[in-house]
Amino acid sequence: MKNNQLAQAFLFCGPRGVGKTTCARILAKTINCTNLTDDQEACGTCDSCVSFQTGHSFNFHELDAASNNSVDDIRSLIEQVRIHHRPVSIKSIL
Repeated sequence: MKNNQLAQAFLFCGPRGVGKTTCARILAKTINCTNLTDDQEACGTCDSCVSFQTGHSFNFHELDAASNNSVDDIRSLIEQVRIHHRPVSIKSIL
């Protein structure tokens, strides 16, 4: 993030309970933050951080892959990703 470079995808793997989802949420919040701290952490006060914390961010989609595995579910996800609601340029799908 310091070099303005970001991978297209991240894979979090490991046994249950090690914090994969938590790490992915922290990364998603940090990627979309418009006012990063000097340590490259999310500020927690910008519009993007506040909408993320309150669960109202249109740039963050969390889904359960075990339950959403049909063709219709994937089509719905693709449609959601195409819609750009906020001035943030990166959508996070978890």
